[in-house]
Formats: sequence, structure tokens, C-alpha cells
Amino acid sequence: MEIQADATSTVTISSVGCRVYDSNYDTGRQSMYYDSSEGLWISYWDSSTALSNTYYTIRVIALNEYEILSEPDKVKNT
Repeated sequence: MEIQADATSTVTISSVGCRVYDSNYDTGRQSMYYDSSEGLWISYWDSSTALSNTYYTIRVIALNEYEILSEPDKVKNT
């Protein structure tokens, strides 16, 4: 699954990462790369080890002098 994030800030962002999790599964922080043609930070989640028909939370974290947290979104692994 492709994960995209529009992470913007008035200060320079040094890195962006994402995490997919629920109470029994956690990918930990995964790196994202910036696609200048799309203007988005992108990562990929390999859901093959996650349970099917289960909702997972996705959180994107942008780092600079401050930490910019996204609101978590939910995704269902089918």
C-alpha cells in the first residue's frame, strides 16, 4: 500500500516518517521520501504480515526544530 503525506511547514522539514499500527501490530517508524513531481512524501507499507479485515492507524511525523504530528488516519487491511 502506498502512503502519501502532504507535510508542509514554515520551517525546514529534515525528515518525514510514517507508522502503521494497532494494539497487536506496529511497523515502527518507516522512512518516507519526497517526490518533487507530486509534491508529496511517500512510503510503502507491506501489509502481508498484518491481519486481514483489521483496521490500522497510520500516523505521519515530520521532523524539524519542532515535531509536526498528523492526525491519525485509519486503513483497513483486506
